[in-house]
Amino acid sequence: ERGYIVLASDAPLFGDNKVLDNFTSIGNMEEVFAQQLFTNGNSLLGVMVHDDITSLNLLMSLENVDKNNIGCIGHSMGGARCMYLSALDERVKATVISNSVANMKQKSGSGIKYTWLTVLPGITKFTETNGILALIAPRPLQVFYSENDPIYPIEEAEKQITPVKEIYSKLNSNSFVSIKIEDKAHAFPKQNREEAYLFLDKYL
Repeated sequence: ERGYIVLASDAPLFGDNKVLDNFTSIGNMEEVFAQQLFTNGNSLLGVMVHDDITSLNLLMSLENVDKNNIGCIGHSMGGARCMYLSALDERVKATVISNSVANMKQKSGSGIKYTWLTVLPGITKFTETNGILALIAPRPLQVFYSENDPIYPIEEAEKQITPVKEIYSKLNSNSFVSIKIEDKAHAFPKQNREEAYLFLDKYL
């Protein structure tokens, strides 16, 4: 409706991408499968990013796709997917992520629980979330975070966003935008989605 060609793919084990039918009777099958991947030296995040790069290859192969104007938008785990895809592949020209930014490293006994689905083993030896986001610079990046998000706490989101703003400033780029969603938990309301679409319209 907005003039975009859109590819929206389900992550492994979600929606139509149910690759493990024999796991359907097990609670939290996604978490169980992710843990099993870790024991074999892999990660579900790696599988997701590989899938997303493959999806990007598909888009690039289509004649009616403007290959110089491809964007990525995602909420929650979809936002994490967009973050890593955009950081690793410069074919993504503009990125919007919602409710996906927090500290990767937590103090022992903090009580904060993370899903196994978006964990990158050993990453905090080298960087934090802001380091991944920095790989997107100076390409356009819009980050939404919610005031009352229990999964990605606001204080952590703002801690990670601050150095990213500084990097864009040092690169003389004004194409980084962060927006706090007031009085919401883990949400991407319609009015904010409209802001995201306008951001993509501006840069694509």
